Amino acid sequence: MKTTEKKIGENQYLSDIMKELAKNCIYHKPTGAGITHLELMAQRHGIIIEVNKPVIQGKCEEFNGKNRRKLLVRGVYEGVTVQEIIDYLQSDVKHKKIITTPESYPKVVEAFKELDMLQEMYRTYFMLFDECERTIQDVDYRKSIILPMEDFFKFTNKAFVSATPIIPSDPRFIHQKFKYVRIIPNYDTKQNVILTITNNSLLSFKNYIEKSGQNQYFIFLNSTKSICTVIDFLNIDRPTWADVGPNFCNVR
Repeated sequence: MKTTEKKIGENQYLSDIMKELAKNCIYHKPTGAGITHLELMAQRHGIIIEVNKPVIQGKCEEFNGKNRRKLLVRGVYEGVTVQEIIDYLQSDVKHKKIITTPESYPKVVEAFKELDMLQEMYRTYFMLFDECERTIQDVDYRKSIILPMEDFFKFTNKAFVSATPIIPSDPRFIHQKFKYVRIIPNYDTKQNVILTITNNSLLSFKNYIEKSGQNQYFIFLNSTKSICTVIDFLNIDRPTWADVGPNFCNVR
């Protein structure tokens, strides 16, 4: 896969260095670079896959404000009906922008089918899959996260994006001549950290908690198995994923 690089400056967004996303690319970008905003502002129709419902709600609020009658952006998640998507597609909004969770993507497809516009969707809409690494990381407990993937390759114009991408092994990325685009900050992004050297990370973490005496902690892990391991080691009551999944992950 061919690799290219683009530089981004401090306090810059992607909209400052490019007009729109190119097709058939995997974008590796810094966090908060504004790639979703860039696509929402692009002068074309677009479908954006977002793995978390709050992100969708935030973008809808940003672009729609309090206007519920004439939506500029249509969010699709649990509770949004196919008819509501159809109503949006039939509205006079010039450039249709749909942001959906992977689980609700089939409703988007159904709306286009009912309007006999499915092939038009594949041909004229830009498909952007945000946080694409989650299709690999979360599939063990969230099978439906990969629902849009078969359709993804049917789109003429499409892109993957992530701040922490995992290069996919699917041969269709090679067959469709995808490029790997690195968005690299041209400024120092390093931050000071306290490093604990240990051969038992769980025990060291437990000791840290016992000594710090804080009431709350923010723990960043990119593996649900690791999360469960930490919970079990610390003897924290662990409900089932069926109980916490919708609230913890905000996926539906």
